Amino acid sequence: MYCCHKGKREKTTFYITEDSGDAIFGLPTAQNLKLVTINCQIKNYAREMNKENILQDYSDCFDGIGKIQGQYHIAIDTTVPPVVHAPRKIPISLKEKIKSELDEMSTQGIITKVKEGKPTAWVNSLVYREKPNGRLRLCLDPKDMPFGLNMSQDVFQARINQTFEGCEGVIGIADDIIVYGESEDDHDKNMREMLQRCRETGLKLNPDKCKFKQKEIKFFGIICSDKGTQPDPDQVSAIKNMAPPQNKKELQSFLGLATYMSPFIQNASQMTAPLRELLSKSSVFQWTGSHQDAFGKIKCSISDQVTVAYFDVKKPITLQVDASLQGLGATILQGGQPVAFASKALSDEETRS
Repeated sequence: MYCCHKGKREKTTFYITEDSGDAIFGLPTAQNLKLVTINCQIKNYAREMNKENILQDYSDCFDGIGKIQGQYHIAIDTTVPPVVHAPRKIPISLKEKIKSELDEMSTQGIITKVKEGKPTAWVNSLVYREKPNGRLRLCLDPKDMPFGLNMSQDVFQARINQTFEGCEGVIGIADDIIVYGESEDDHDKNMREMLQRCRETGLKLNPDKCKFKQKEIKFFGIICSDKGTQPDPDQVSAIKNMAPPQNKKELQSFLGLATYMSPFIQNASQMTAPLRELLSKSSVFQWTGSHQDAFGKIKCSISDQVTVAYFDVKKPITLQVDASLQGLGATILQGGQPVAFASKALSDEETRS
């Protein structure tokens, strides 16, 4: 049946029961007839993601020493005899500073005092150096995993990967972490998720080394910006000024840098092929004009500082290919900008086939 209220007419379903009492309107009908109005004022109290607010809202992520949960067992060769270093004298001017650092490390659980009457079999002499901020870095035998161990970096990287698994826009390599997003809102959302993961896992960040809301960053020798990626100008300059290698070890060092820069070099494998021939066990290192030409071409290609754009799955691609008796090359482009380079030098067997 229809119900009317102040000119508002609404078709309403009535349910009849055996109980006596007043008729009751349901909430949807009462709202439609304007008998009931709900005024709900919603305000967004999300704070701006700037450095001050981040350091305040997530202060626990920037305070103290990080302690990632879990343990790792290190197999030790028990046949190695213990070594006891003679203690080094500490300058009087640094005694209080060193004592303060040792007390702080003991409080934070990084080191443990040797119990009286129970000397240790191993004794390391204290080594220290001054940090840029004026504090001292003490190099001794800590309880946490020293990065001098061969497996330390692999174990730490595995923990970093586990910590940020599933986090959008977060990349962590060693102790460097970047957060990115397609827009500022997207970036801020990813930043909050990253900080929350740090809070949950006990990972700590150094506020003095953090940079926020950057339009361009340097990350492991690569400059990243909204336009794409390109090699770090400092590394490019160092390679450009390199003298020709004098032996196989120096050549290996140069080729290692060239390989790292290969994502920015077209036909990199073909360019480096003449130089890599000198590294074979049967080859005698003899630098010739052809090697110098290849060396110069590689340096020139790196010096061009090509910007590689980010791949966009929504844009069409253009594939450029090249082939010769020495190797194969390919370039993926979008909108006329290179997105990726690929190359392969052909072996003698592949050349003959």
